[in-house]
Amino acid sequence: MLEIVNFTENIDDIGGLENLKEWLARKAKVFANLDKAIKFGVDVPKGIMIIGMPGCGKSLTAKATASLFEIPLVRLDVGRLLGKYVGESEENMRKALKFSEAISPCVLWIDEIEKAFAGVGGNGGGLMNYFLLTCHE
Repeated sequence: MLEIVNFTENIDDIGGLENLKEWLARKAKVFANLDKAIKFGVDVPKGIMIIGMPGCGKSLTAKATASLFEIPLVRLDVGRLLGKYVGESEENMRKALKFSEAISPCVLWIDEIEKAFAGVGGNGGGLMNYFLLTCHE
């Protein structure tokens, strides 16, 4: 479900997305001086969600962010989380999030997140609901 990804990409490899790159650079400065930032009441970076069509730079941005923050990149494959029994997917998500928290700080790259939305509006969608509620805490 989770893998630590080796990468060589950096923020300069991203074409365009200037606002995002500037925001990431500001947050990287906060992250590099976390003790001082907390002392002055600055919000600690918690995460970003980047969604879009294939080929728009989501994976590259995850790699570049990990490089900029100088922290590990952990890839979560949502397709491997999905189980066939009731509650199995949520249990897999719980284990994955627990592992990522254990190695934090890290960039958690959730690949193919759209699979977690399967069935939203019907009986499904529990995995995405669980994830969003867990991350909100």
